[in-house]
Amino acid sequence: MGAAASVSTEEIDEEALTKLGLGLFTKDPQLFEKLVANVKKQAAHNHAQKNSFTTLKRPSEKVKKGEAFDKPSKSTSNNSQMTLGEAFGNRAVKNVSGSGQTTLGEAFAKSTASKADPLWCDINATLAAHNMFRAKHGAKPLTWSNDCAKAASKAAEENRAKNAMHHCHCSQYKHGQNIYWGSAGKGQKPEQTAVKAWYDEVNKPGYNFDHAGFSHGTGHFTQVVWRGTTQVGMSFDATGCYIVANYFPAGNMTGAFQRNVLREGQEPPQNEIDEEALRTSGNAIVIDRAAGQRASSEQRQQLNAVFTSCPSKGLVQNMKKALKEPKNHVIITYKYGSVELKVKRGGGVSTSSCNW
Repeated sequence: MGAAASVSTEEIDEEALTKLGLGLFTKDPQLFEKLVANVKKQAAHNHAQKNSFTTLKRPSEKVKKGEAFDKPSKSTSNNSQMTLGEAFGNRAVKNVSGSGQTTLGEAFAKSTASKADPLWCDINATLAAHNMFRAKHGAKPLTWSNDCAKAASKAAEENRAKNAMHHCHCSQYKHGQNIYWGSAGKGQKPEQTAVKAWYDEVNKPGYNFDHAGFSHGTGHFTQVVWRGTTQVGMSFDATGCYIVANYFPAGNMTGAFQRNVLREGQEPPQNEIDEEALRTSGNAIVIDRAAGQRASSEQRQQLNAVFTSCPSKGLVQNMKKALKEPKNHVIITYKYGSVELKVKRGGGVSTSSCNW
């Protein structure tokens, strides 16, 4: 709270004020100090109220220019944000927000609001754009992740700084990532344009569902519809040209494409393991079939779910082979992101596993 309420004179963008026709205030050191002091005071109040704007209340009476910020009272505006026109004698100022009025918070390029909130994309538009396409491919709706959005914001800025599209700020968080460069399409929001461009890879160059796997030409599409992904955060860079989406859990995992990237209209398997439930609970499915015994009815159901969900066909074959031998003591442990096969026989133990 203290950091968010801290505003110094060095953080006030004097050039922005000058462009708004308010340069005369920056030339009066005494008045400028009063302006900064009141911005600090109101920023602290707004942060406590979880207000994303830095605002000042309008004086209730006519006062001298140098006293304009000394006697705050209720604003006469219809909203709780005082406009620059109100703050400076209703003089004409350039609109920044597109709402018809310019708030004081918008006049400060380095305000506490911009520090607290990165350049996130519109949350509802991001989710709607993704979930419309995911529904076609049997994938559950995504939810918004602040952590993903923060990482995506860092990635977008690094892309802008290097003037090149490249993946960053993702693997260390176990995030997947899509990047788009360009402007919004006609009649579309930037989020819609980016997500549609990623999804359209299903047709051009075209995804081969018969040979499911990763390819550089369709990796954006497969991440958008990846069934194992549950969260997304999407951000711009400062120029608005680079748009980055980070996803969790990451998609495009080797060996897992067939069950995570379904054809349009294809129903998902009914007996698969709910990996999101395993992730959130931290639990594991353990199937322990002792030597000389048959798998119980419950174990057979669990085995079918493991066979369906395990991304490694080779490991599935090893499981089935080990279970066919009655003398084997077979232990299968399925956790979120991994499955292990342990076979005990005659004092020996063999282990094989798969991680994704």
